[in-house]
Amino acid sequence: VIYNRFKSTISIYKINVELILSFKVINAFFAVIIGAFSLANIALNLQTFAITVGAGAKIFETIDLVPPIDSASPTSKIPDHVEGHFQFKNVSFSYQSRPNVKVLDNISFYIESGTFVAIVGASGSGKNLSVEKKYKMIKNACEISNADEFIVKLPNQYETMVGQKQCIAIARTIVRDPKILFLDEATSALDSQSEKIVQDALNKASKNRTTIIVTHRLSTIRNATKIIVMNEEAVIEYGSHYELIAK
Repeated sequence: VIYNRFKSTISIYKINVELILSFKVINAFFAVIIGAFSLANIALNLQTFAITVGAGAKIFETIDLVPPIDSASPTSKIPDHVEGHFQFKNVSFSYQSRPNVKVLDNISFYIESGTFVAIVGASGSGKNLSVEKKYKMIKNACEISNADEFIVKLPNQYETMVGQKQCIAIARTIVRDPKILFLDEATSALDSQSEKIVQDALNKASKNRTTIIVTHRLSTIRNATKIIVMNEEAVIEYGSHYELIAK
């Protein structure tokens, strides 16, 4: 009887050991499989990380560029005297994202000091660069400067008329008394009444300074000394309003 019990105990022990070993083998097998998949995912992530680091290096290189002329920097090169002459000589330009597509192709022209010159052309002809202002950014800046408190008390709050905004921008520019005034679509998105107000402000602001204006509107360029017409990255016409109309 004792022998049979001992034999049964040994048999049960062997079965338990075999079951435990089987579970360990299965666990080890799945651990190896899961580990292999994890290593494969890590390899893919490392590749993406390397690409991101390379792209980030180019971005930070651009951010760290220091312009040779920066009025805010005490070590920058600031011209002692600006006469207001403006010259493009064999200028070509393309964006880094599309290096094979030229926005400007060997452009050359000269603008005398004190003249009013308009640059016109079809969309995408290389004459302008649109900059979009977002409402949230403006409101955040006003809150930081404590201007939001009195702006919200105004009848229209932040809903300033487009013409009023542009007149304010022109006034802020004139305060600095620049020798060269560059305006990009100054009368865009205006009704006839607002355009007349802004145009009058532009005529006054352009006196005794070199003024270059990029525009689509014919009414804006009537009083220009010279008009530069651009198309397909090149200057195709150059002259006064009457000279171009005569052609």
